[in-house]
Amino acid sequence: MKLVDYDTEQYRDYARGRAIGAPQLRVWIDAFAAVLPERRPLTGLDIGSGTGRFTPALAGDYDINVRAQFFGSGFGAFSGV
Repeated sequence: MKLVDYDTEQYRDYARGRAIGAPQLRVWIDAFAAVLPERRPLTGLDIGSGTGRFTPALAGDYDINVRAQFFGSGFGAFSGV
């Protein structure tokens, strides 16, 4: 069995297979917003966030300070505007 490098090959394939366009991203972000508390700023932890495709959008659109654990590459931090 060949070893897989999760930080390069697997991540690239994972990201490509789960890519979504701007209209689909907007639908998801609006769905999150419908259940988030109205107070701002919020703090969130996105565990197992895969490629982190939702994390920056949540941080930017809804003033959320988000920490995320990305697939194979540790942690990232995003802050809202």
